[in-house]
Amino acid sequence: MIAELSGEFSWWSEGEVLVRVGGVGYLVHLSARARERLLASREGEQTTLPVALVVREETIELHGFGSKDERATFLLLLSVPGIGPKSAHNILAVADPRSLQRAVLEEDPSVLTRVSGIGKKMAQKIILELKGKILTLSDEAVGPDAPRPKEEHNDLVAALRALGYTTKEAREAAESLRSVPPETDLSEKLRQALRILGGR
Repeated sequence: MIAELSGEFSWWSEGEVLVRVGGVGYLVHLSARARERLLASREGEQTTLPVALVVREETIELHGFGSKDERATFLLLLSVPGIGPKSAHNILAVADPRSLQRAVLEEDPSVLTRVSGIGKKMAQKIILELKGKILTLSDEAVGPDAPRPKEEHNDLVAALRALGYTTKEAREAAESLRSVPPETDLSEKLRQALRILGGR
């Protein structure tokens, strides 16, 4: 799978660029953040874009992103039945990867209902589809075992770091949850920590 393109770029249309690599021009559909990034560059300059190859019944498309996190989130969104590339781009134009991850973990549909064409029912479906996948990614980042309080504290910090928070932010949020009951599982602590960080 093509994951990244590096080469000179030129504008093809308002939301598309042509990236020339080894004498071949690749047409890339841009996310809003990738477009903003390239608008700050000069046409003809070298650029490196994280990309995703989307194969559909009648077309094969390359989509470009502002970051690897945005690319990964785009692919997660495509795993939701009823969400195609256009809807995924619309969601990412409203919510960056961290905001979307937080909305899913906190089961907050309001972030998604701000997107044109997505009502409350679809927003809840997206949250239901993505919640397990995002929690699984966090669990992989912190490891499978967390039996003791100190290890649980470290796991929570690691999970928050995996979601893009700084070490300082993650540690402060984890410290503020020292008094929660010891039987509270990691996913619930993660939700509480995200609420704390979101209130700052």
